Formats: sequence, C-alpha cells, structure tokens
Amino acid sequence: MYAVITSTGNAGGFIGSMLGAVIISALNITATNFDNLWIVCTISNVFIIIPVMLLYLINFNKAIEVTKTAHQNDSQIV
Repeated sequence: MYAVITSTGNAGGFIGSMLGAVIISALNITATNFDNLWIVCTISNVFIIIPVMLLYLINFNKAIEVTKTAHQNDSQIV
C-alpha cells in the first residue's frame, strides 16, 4: 500500500511539473517577462482546489466497512 501511495504521489508530481512547464511556456513567461504570471498562479490555485471538490466521490461508509472486516479477520487469525 505504501508503494502505491508513493508511486501515485511521484507520478502526480512529475505530471504537475511537466504541465506547469507547458503552461509557463504557452504564456511566454521568461526570466525577464512576468506579465502573465498572475494567470499561472490562478491556474495553480484552481488545480489545488479540484481534489477537494472531488472528495464527495469517496464512499467513506464502504471504506469503514472494509476496515472493520479486515480488523475482524485479523482478530480471528490470532
């Protein structure tokens, strides 16, 4: 499980870096030209909020049920 979480985080970081580079290049931001930097900041903040808005898709009741079942199975083994 740790490997899945870590690899997902690494893949997200890689994709985010590449997407950020594409956006910065498309908006013509250079070391001396920061005219469109506010657009990049706005896009970045919107992409940070998107996962929070998708939390409703998680079925927490099912996750709790699975956790309880796993805990019961572990206690029966011992």
